[in-house]
Amino acid sequence: MRSGENVSLPSPIGAAGETFWRLGYEGASIADLTAAMGITPQSLYAAFTSKADLYREAVEQYRREEGAAAGRNLAGGGHVVEVIGKLLRASAHEFTRLGRPRGCMISTAVLPSKIRQSQITSRPCAVRRWPCWRRASGRA
Repeated sequence: MRSGENVSLPSPIGAAGETFWRLGYEGASIADLTAAMGITPQSLYAAFTSKADLYREAVEQYRREEGAAAGRNLAGGGHVVEVIGKLLRASAHEFTRLGRPRGCMISTAVLPSKIRQSQITSRPCAVRRWPCWRRASGRA
């Protein structure tokens, strides 16, 4: 790499998030996650108490980055039909980007699993309670 060249590399949590996004929570093994993050299993457990803890961190990063578009569209105001139209167009664009897993990481990461652990499955439900979603649905 040449001096002064700017290269955007994914963070370890971002790499783990993309692994969860592609493989689902249960499908993503510790070996998959540590390979994507470029760390050892010992380092993963030193930084995060569990796979579930890493998943929560990855969801939070996704929410702040990729997921923030939904909040921006809902916060823009306007007639509900226009706002929902903007949200759907932005979501269709975001969730079908080339080189990225398809769909929304928050919902698709738990779809293929039969998880009964409320600590994992409760996170997608909590996301639906964000103030921007509540305002847009008239439940604020």
